[in-house]
Amino acid sequence: MKYRIDLRNELTVITVLALVSSLAGCSSAPTPSTGEVGGEITFRYSLEEGDVLKYEGYGNREMQFQGMSMETIHSDRISITYDHETDDGNLLVDLKYLESSDKMVRLDGYEEIDAPVKPEGRTISVTLSPKGEVLNAGGFIVGISGKNGIKNYVDKWFFELPEDPVKVGDTWEREIDEEDERGKITGLARLELKKIEYKDGIEVAVIDVDYEGQIISETPSGKMTGTNEGESTFKIAVKGGYIVESSGSSDFKGAIVSEDASGGEQKQKITVVNDDKVKLCK
Repeated sequence: MKYRIDLRNELTVITVLALVSSLAGCSSAPTPSTGEVGGEITFRYSLEEGDVLKYEGYGNREMQFQGMSMETIHSDRISITYDHETDDGNLLVDLKYLESSDKMVRLDGYEEIDAPVKPEGRTISVTLSPKGEVLNAGGFIVGISGKNGIKNYVDKWFFELPEDPVKVGDTWEREIDEEDERGKITGLARLELKKIEYKDGIEVAVIDVDYEGQIISETPSGKMTGTNEGESTFKIAVKGGYIVESSGSSDFKGAIVSEDASGGEQKQKITVVNDDKVKLCK
């Protein structure tokens, strides 16, 4: 559960990888077996041999910077395939990007754009803890660099599960403290298990998340600081710990400080609104 800033150039200034991993959908089903009647749930991320999870992801980003407005849409289709369980109890999975596209919204429709990150066709080997935390990610994606670049990029497809057993109505917090060569993010996420229900025949725990973080980052345009606030709803498989559905939005407000032609300081406001969804297709 993380969010990050990735500043690439003057126009594509921000990609916020929210504390969300998003999905979509709803259905009716039998009465839930746990949670709603007061039972505690101990979550564990687990897949078995032959298991394949297929997802569709969608992100809409609206940015205001330097007096300009830009709206982009990113979509992915991926698969997560069980590989094996390691000797220390972690899980190794293969995450393959089946399709990926980026579009810019125009007055007369959409225009395909040449995105700096090109994941389509790539397979990433991901090591997960029993609690769904991404411990390591190995592979190559065009446009992704840095010590934790790949790990951070695939993180949105997983949800870090609570350490202790929880029941409906329980709340917990998680500190955000992330730093890499692009900058630093600190903040706090607040989570609550709202209810247990069924989604397409899968028993899920509905978890609400809201968070606020402070961001400091060196960008090609100057030093950026600001606040990112967001909220998400996750539907997590009670058996398996994987995302079944979620959606989230975040709102970044900040400024980029740079040096002008005369050597003085200039400050330009920047805002980014993100809406993200992910859908389990299996």
